[in-house]
Formats: sequence, structure tokens, C-alpha cells
Amino acid sequence: MSKLVECVPNFSEGRDTAVIDSIAAEIEAVRGVTLLDVDPGADTNRTVITFVGPPEAVVEAACRAGKRAAATIDMSRHHGSHARMGAMDVCPFVPVAGVTMDDCVALAQECGRRIGDLGIPVYLYEHAATSPSRKNLAAVRAGEYEGLASKLAQPEWKPDFGPAGHNPRSGAYVIGAREFLIAYNVNLATTDKRYADDIAYTLRERGRHKRSGNVVPFYYKGDVVVFGEDRFPCGACEHVAKSWDALAAHYRDAHDKDLAARYAALDYPAEAVAGRPVYADGRFSHVKAVGWVVDKYRRAQISINLTDFKVTPAHAVLEAARDEAALRGIAVTGSEIVGVVPFDAMLESGRYTCVACASPPGSRLAT
Repeated sequence: MSKLVECVPNFSEGRDTAVIDSIAAEIEAVRGVTLLDVDPGADTNRTVITFVGPPEAVVEAACRAGKRAAATIDMSRHHGSHARMGAMDVCPFVPVAGVTMDDCVALAQECGRRIGDLGIPVYLYEHAATSPSRKNLAAVRAGEYEGLASKLAQPEWKPDFGPAGHNPRSGAYVIGAREFLIAYNVNLATTDKRYADDIAYTLRERGRHKRSGNVVPFYYKGDVVVFGEDRFPCGACEHVAKSWDALAAHYRDAHDKDLAARYAALDYPAEAVAGRPVYADGRFSHVKAVGWVVDKYRRAQISINLTDFKVTPAHAVLEAARDEAALRGIAVTGSEIVGVVPFDAMLESGRYTCVACASPPGSRLAT
């Protein structure tokens, strides 16, 4: 079996076609690499490029693209609605055929070392992370470019490769190895970002601060629920326990979830939560989502990453977004894919759609 790796670097430039084309050209110049997709976004000021090839060729193309991005993108002048920290903001390697995740980790390490040798700070994330605190991309990119100088000054955030000093032009790169991710955006019939945020926080695995009182139609208008000395509300239902251990038992027995793991992912110290907000669980696991407005579409948009489509498929999230939008008196007007999608994911959603179309008039699936 031939070896095939996918690479999906994101670049902090979505408006200057000359810059985007020059980066894509560096990738296409590598023998054996196939450029699958170049998706620029003017509002996010970000371009997602997807290419595949044998491991050695893919890592060579990624390094060339990262070097070109550093030469053509000035992060000190960059503005856009997407979270970002560097010129080649994130660069994941994904196993496709004949390679393992460990192989992709080795590719991420090689790419990180080579980029670091250019004088650019590099962090490794996901399966390539060198510590649990660096596994989640959002945690690594917290503070974004504007907070990078102070982050680099902290010993716990010393880069995995490259200098710890701030490079104002290139910023820092985040390179890693991960499973296949589907980037999926849902458009809403409004230009009000609050709707997109509110629905995104409801859908995503991380969830949001739990609230009570005036939570309809906008959940964020309610009062934040906090932990007390002897009051421990559940984030998945209305149960209130009298201790952390009792809440953990309830969370396990009633919801089949690990409370300690849930709050560890949120950087909560389990022994000192009194006075801190309770987190409400999101509707789906393996889903990340944020809201923004795309001026080109004249729409607010829910930007979604499906990190395991076998657990949470795109059509399930779309149907939930429709339900949540209807509760707020608006509608979903369409959706779009960024990059490429596995055939199995398309097939599963296609089967769902065929069943929905064949359902009797008036049924839930036929609406």
C-alpha cells in the first residue's frame, strides 16, 4: 500500500491573492504532492489549503509553505475575525493511507524543527503535543497574536522549537498531528453575531457558563450559576449535589460522564471551585464552534469543526442548528464545507437526507 498523508495548513491571509498564490505555488512545486483545495476567506482574513502526498513530500511542502508565509505575511498588521497566532497559524498532518498517527507525529516534529530553525517559535499540538496542556489548539492559541509576547515570556509556554523571543512579523506556528477534521459552516438569516454565538455555544462540546432565569431566546441574558460551599449544580441537568464527590457520582451515574475530566479540560481546580461558574454541557461531543459575521454573505455564521464525524456527523449538527435557530425566531439559510470531506462522512449524511426525503409528509424527518 502506498503511503498517503493529508496536510491542512491555515495561513493568516485571505485577501491578497498574490500572497495566497505564492504560498500555493510553493506547495505545488514539490514533486508527488497534489494540491486539493485553496479556500481563502476575506472576512476571516485566512486561507485554508489542503494537499496530500507521500510523507516526505508533504513535510517538504509544509516547510516551504511555512517559510513563504513568514516572508510574505506581516502579523503585526493582520486583522481578521478568526483566532490566530502566526503567519502559518496552524499546520496539522493527518494519516490517510499506509501511515499511522505516530508517523504523522514524527512529521510534525520534523516540520517544527525545520520551521524553528528559521527563527520562528513553534508549538506542537494534538497527538504531537509534548504536554497535556498543549494538546488542545484553543489552549495553545489562547491570547492570540496580541498576547504572544507575554506568553513566550512564561517558562511553561517555552516553544517546542525555535526561539522563545517574540517574532513580530511571523508570530508563532502551531504544528501537530490529528485525526480527520471536517470544517463546516452554517449560515443564519441574520447579521446579528449574538445569534451565531448563542447557537455555537449550545452545540459545541465545551458548552458555556450555565445560566438561570431569563435564558430564552438568548441564553446569555440569564444569571450565571456558580458553585457554592455546599451547592454543586450539574452542568447536564438541574440536579444540585451537596459536595463535589456527590456531583461526580451523579454525573457518572446519570450522564455516563467523568466530572473530573470535564473540568480539568476547562482548567478548573476540582478542590477550589466555590464561587466559580458552573459549565453547562454542549449538545455534542467532538464539536468545536464559534460565531461570527461574514459580510460577503450578509449573514451571521456558525463556524464548526467536527473532530470525529463518526461520533458526531455533520447532518446531526445541522438539524440541531435548525432547531436552535427556530427557538430564536430565525432560520438556517444554508451551509458550506471548507476543504475536503471523507467519502464515508458524505455517504452517511447522504443516506440520512435520502431517508428524510422519503419520509411521509408531516413527519419530523420530512420538515
